[in-house]
Amino acid sequence: MDEQESKPAAAGEERSQQPQTAKFCVEVVAGLIPGKDPDPEFTRRWWISSEEWEAAGEKGGELLAETNGRALGYAGLLMLQPGRLNWVRTDWILF
Repeated sequence: MDEQESKPAAAGEERSQQPQTAKFCVEVVAGLIPGKDPDPEFTRRWWISSEEWEAAGEKGGELLAETNGRALGYAGLLMLQPGRLNWVRTDWILF
């Protein structure tokens, strides 16, 4: 079990597993050849559960912005690898 799975992720942090009650997800995928499947090595997801969203209350927008910022920061780092990757895509999913 890796460190990420050994402790619960804080709201809006990257996690490999979907929470049971997902509210929002940002997924970043990348690959070498446009139109082909993304390389799983570079796929990352940031989740906000319904419970985390409700707990944030009026600060839900801030939680959404912070989560989105983390994902976009990762996407930006991937764009700095033109020898390995030719495309990066970010998807926002609301449940």
